Amino acid sequence: MSPKKPIRFEDLGLSTPLPRVLSTTREQKKKEKHEIKKEKTARLKEAEEQLSLVKSTVEKHKAFVKKEIALQKEKKAERRKAIFALQECIRQKREAEEAIQKQKSFNAQKNYVSKLKVDRAVNEKIQGEIREAIDRETKELAKYATKNVHILVCRNPEIEKTRKDLPVLREEQAIVEAINNSSRTCVLICGETGSGKTTQIPQFLWESGYGDPKGSVFGREGAILITEPRRVAAVSMAKRVAEELNTSFGGMVCYHVRYDNNLSDNFKLKFATEGIVLKEIQSDFLLKKYSVVVVDEAHERSLAGDILIGLLSRIVPLRNDLHLEELRKHKGIVSKTNIKPLKLVIMSATMRVEDFRENHRLFSIPPPLLNVDARRFPVTNHFAKRTELKNYTDEAFRKICQIHRKLPPGGILVFLCTQQEIESLCKRLREHYAKTRIEYYEESYSKHSLVVHRRNDNDEGDFDSEKDGSASFEEKDEFGLAVEDYALEKIVEKKDLNVPRKRSRDTTAEDEASSDEDEINGELNSLHILPLYALLDFSKQQEVFREPPKGKRLCVIATNVAETSITIPNIRYVVDTGRVKTKTIDESTGASCFRIGWTSQASVEQRAGRAGRVGPGHCYRLYSTAVYSNLMPKHGLPEILRTSLESVVLLMKYLGIDNVGSFPFPSPPNEDELRRALTHLTLIGALDSQIERRITTLGKRLIAYPIPPRFSRIILEALDQKLPECILNMVVAIAAVYSTTTNVFTSDGNSLKWKARDFANPDDERRPFISSLLNPGSDLITSLNAFGVYLNDSSSGNCYRYCLVQKSLSEARQLKQQLHALVRQDAVVEQVDDTIDANDVGAMDSGPHISDNFSLTLSKEQELLLRKLFIYGLKDQVARRATIQECRDHGVEYKDKKATKAPYILLGRSMISYIHPTSSIARTFPPPEYVTFAFLQRSVRSETKDPVTMMLGLTIVTKEWLSECGVILE
Repeated sequence: MSPKKPIRFEDLGLSTPLPRVLSTTREQKKKEKHEIKKEKTARLKEAEEQLSLVKSTVEKHKAFVKKEIALQKEKKAERRKAIFALQECIRQKREAEEAIQKQKSFNAQKNYVSKLKVDRAVNEKIQGEIREAIDRETKELAKYATKNVHILVCRNPEIEKTRKDLPVLREEQAIVEAINNSSRTCVLICGETGSGKTTQIPQFLWESGYGDPKGSVFGREGAILITEPRRVAAVSMAKRVAEELNTSFGGMVCYHVRYDNNLSDNFKLKFATEGIVLKEIQSDFLLKKYSVVVVDEAHERSLAGDILIGLLSRIVPLRNDLHLEELRKHKGIVSKTNIKPLKLVIMSATMRVEDFRENHRLFSIPPPLLNVDARRFPVTNHFAKRTELKNYTDEAFRKICQIHRKLPPGGILVFLCTQQEIESLCKRLREHYAKTRIEYYEESYSKHSLVVHRRNDNDEGDFDSEKDGSASFEEKDEFGLAVEDYALEKIVEKKDLNVPRKRSRDTTAEDEASSDEDEINGELNSLHILPLYALLDFSKQQEVFREPPKGKRLCVIATNVAETSITIPNIRYVVDTGRVKTKTIDESTGASCFRIGWTSQASVEQRAGRAGRVGPGHCYRLYSTAVYSNLMPKHGLPEILRTSLESVVLLMKYLGIDNVGSFPFPSPPNEDELRRALTHLTLIGALDSQIERRITTLGKRLIAYPIPPRFSRIILEALDQKLPECILNMVVAIAAVYSTTTNVFTSDGNSLKWKARDFANPDDERRPFISSLLNPGSDLITSLNAFGVYLNDSSSGNCYRYCLVQKSLSEARQLKQQLHALVRQDAVVEQVDDTIDANDVGAMDSGPHISDNFSLTLSKEQELLLRKLFIYGLKDQVARRATIQECRDHGVEYKDKKATKAPYILLGRSMISYIHPTSSIARTFPPPEYVTFAFLQRSVRSETKDPVTMMLGLTIVTKEWLSECGVILE
């Protein structure tokens, strides 16, 4: 084995021995550390120099900033001094100007006061002369007239005895003095129902010299005018006052209602409806023939009543001012003046007084208020334990039966809402009492008085002793109210009653088991049942004022037409359902709708008062006290807030009232409705398009017609186009119908329309007759056909055959005659005799011949001409079938298979509406592209229960016709 070779430095890559290398490395590190330390020291020194430089710069900057701040402060102080000096200069200048102005104002006031003193001296001198003249005239006339004029009235002793019991007679002196002393305002009289204010206050005025030549010394010789909201009230009150004054009816005392009057040349007291008085104001704004106007039942707040009160609030001070001017001319001699002062009396039982006393726009001087507190007889109010919300007619039926079975003699007055409800209940009661009766035991009640006994276990129908005065006794309901111990309970089946009964010889056991209540005195058919509503024939309305047949109890089923003014004889019991049917306007759509809802507390009190007119009575309210307190408003909504205002606005413009919104309405109308009315009147040409919207010549012609402007516009268009007399006759007939009613068919007729064309095995024989009237192009022509049938044969049988509303068409016939009288004058006379009446044959001697009988068969040309004419009055009532996109935008479903389901867009309103299912064009297919409509109605679809806007009075028109008539198409 060879020896190992030694390891050399060269083999390890080292040329220098290792210890020497290590020594060199340490020295280099020391040297490098020394250099690094040196560099750090240099950098530190350099940083300290830079820091000192920065500090120096900062100090310099601080000094500069301080110097600038001081400079700014000096400048600011200088500016403040300059502004202060300027303000001081302005203040001094303003004070100088104010001093000058105050001096001028002081001088002006001084001059004005001096002038007033001079004028006052002159006026005092004139007043002194007037007083002296009045004193001289009074002394000269002392032989013929006393200071307090009194007209002697010789009344029947029985009437005189009845009058003495009326509460209003205790206030006679206060009432007459208040009226005599009012000059620039009115007198408010609030008298409870039955106080006698309607019949007695006109007599107070007559006895004080109003309406008699003896009152001329005080300017009272003008007639007395009493306004009533309803025709039946005006006629019945005039008849009653004539009877009490012991004078002829139609002589000194008369009435004037639409289509009827018994005016004489020398009438002194006139009862009229509010609309008639408005017509008189158009021809005689100052009402010069009257010395006092009495507005009765002001709480009803009818549209005509509100307008009349607003106009009278201006006429009264105007008449007074004109009288004073003439008095100065004639040196205080009243009898020589042509214009006498006018007095205004506003009466009601439940009027909202603040609408009159606190309305400074209406009466600048708050009118005095007189209260007649007590009823003539006490009335006890009975509330129900629970309120029946749906079948309230059934509750009314049961309550009538209870009253007739259990209570002493006395008439029953029942308040319902609609004609259909009234006729249905009358029929039900007649059928019920035609086959049932009972004999009463003498101990159940005293037969001829309201003496009642405490209820016991064997007689649930007796009463506690009646307390004096008018009181309300309440049954306990679910709200924990007090129980009526003496109120009539719900009818209990006979098998549950423990009252001993004996079977009548004429009543079978089967009949007795099917009847809950029977008749007084044991006689069949002993309830005399009569309806009373506005559409009832006038002669039938008057039946309620006649004595019932001997041995029968009167039962009147009525709407709120029996609520005020009229007195139905011998009514002792009132059954109040608490409901009322009202027409309202949807503010967003302008559509009208009829709603049955709770009436107001004021109306409830009026209804209860019907039971206290001729003796102590009872009012049975078919609702709880909770409903009365929480759901019934204190007062009803005025009609001006729930109806269209086209006729109102046109009348205001005709009377020279440019700004209708500033007219002194007791309740200002809705601004949207005012704008809508102004737009409509402008579109049909009644008002110009200027800012003031002044009435045009066409508008002055329209005002002569007592119908809505849209329909009188159609008549004038037919006149201006000189169309044939047959067309003119048809246009007048249509205007008369649609101005009287919105539907000529009864509810049966409307339901039969749907199947009117199904002649195969009809289940109602009237369908073919209705089918013969339907016009597929226009509801208005359908109504014309129905009116023609009525004019040719107005018998009840014929109306039943064609399902026609006889009362409405009867009024339409009278209106048609009145319109023809105006048409014969060509509607161009500025001053038209607005009191023209249906019997005024003299006004019909000239002009085209008009016949009530006209053919129901129209030629195609005549029908198209009529449909085109309708556009002129309905320019703002046009609808177009909606497109798919428009339906999407309005969130409704697009349908075009059925006319009643097809959505329509109302032009100018961008609102969806539908064809009403009772329309004669409801079966048109495909649905027409364009239609005009006479009315909008808010209704609920029977299948979906959704409220929708529906069109009534439809006519199919073309796009070309609309363009020719100037309708702007969107």
